[in-house]
Amino acid sequence: MKKSIWKADWFAGLIISLLFLFSANSNLLQSLERSAYDWGVRASDRAPGDKVVLITIDDQSIANLGRWPWARDVHAHMIDMLAAAKTKVIGYTVFFSEPQRDPGLVYIEKIAQAAGAAPGAAAGMSATFNTPIAAVKIF
Repeated sequence: MKKSIWKADWFAGLIISLLFLFSANSNLLQSLERSAYDWGVRASDRAPGDKVVLITIDDQSIANLGRWPWARDVHAHMIDMLAAAKTKVIGYTVFFSEPQRDPGLVYIEKIAQAAGAAPGAAAGMSATFNTPIAAVKIF
């Protein structure tokens, strides 16, 4: 018994695919998509828990810790304190796009220069080529 082309599965799939392809930019399909998305968001909407805390960098924080940007060890100490409090999730949006210049590094470089090392050797980098160099024994 021979199936007619109208009852073949591949033909039904082709018709449905062509229907979606040609109606992809129509207002009807976009409206259905938006409605389905809105329904999904409303169905999964829930109130946030009372254990959510937002820690921001504001004027009072800058007055307490000093001018911005803060040293990376300040950020690390803050994250360590949050981890010690058994925080489940920490979202962090501070960008460290600038290299940090540690205040103590100036003194270490002076000691290294007094010992006869090249400038920048205390940081572990050659000042000329930014390539790692051998460590200088200072003491």
